[in-house]
Amino acid sequence: MLVTLFFAYCAAAQSLGLSWKEGPISNGQTLDVSVHVNSMVEVGVYVQNTSSQPVEFKVRKQDVYLVSGAHDTYCLGGNCFPGNVPVTPSSVALAPMESDSSFTGDYYPSGNEGVSVIRYTFFNADNQDDTVSVTIRYSGALGLTQTDDPARILSNPYPNPASDRVFFDYENNPTGVQRQIIIRDMTGRVVREVIIPSGQGVLEVDLSGIDSGIHFYTLLDGQRVVFTRKLIVKR
Repeated sequence: MLVTLFFAYCAAAQSLGLSWKEGPISNGQTLDVSVHVNSMVEVGVYVQNTSSQPVEFKVRKQDVYLVSGAHDTYCLGGNCFPGNVPVTPSSVALAPMESDSSFTGDYYPSGNEGVSVIRYTFFNADNQDDTVSVTIRYSGALGLTQTDDPARILSNPYPNPASDRVFFDYENNPTGVQRQIIIRDMTGRVVREVIIPSGQGVLEVDLSGIDSGIHFYTLLDGQRVVFTRKLIVKR
């Protein structure tokens, strides 16, 4: 009887824990995230092996509700997957008490207002009953005017992933407000600040001294956040 109870306890034990920039995430918790309809948002989730044994984990994604016309992707271990892939093909290995910061959920409203609800379940690849999940409500809303079209101000970075430097095309008409790019690592630490010159051109950003991994760059219009997007540094 004691042996049976011991094995039942082990099977039910949860070996994975989650957190994000705001702090710990309880199992089954729902997070609310807002995004401009003409931009995109990336939500980073840290995964920790809270057990005393090595664990390999995967992620299962479920679209509880997706706004018509919107789409999503998600990334793990440096690889990104379209929204129609329900489970990551590969796993990430964690030593006891080790954490991984490579997961992001990416949501693109594509101009469509409304709330999309997506659930991410992180599970032990060797025991799919050993799981922890988080649900994210992505709220797409209007906010910027047409003259503030983000694509006109700053292009997507290229190449991405990048190694020693990355480039942006920009169109920065003088408005009396300074525009700049802020690059942060997964912990939220600022690793680079770059002022966008007036006029049009190609902006080169030096990435030397920045660790490999997933980072986020934010376009600021004065103190206003225009958008935040992903930049991968890979060497």
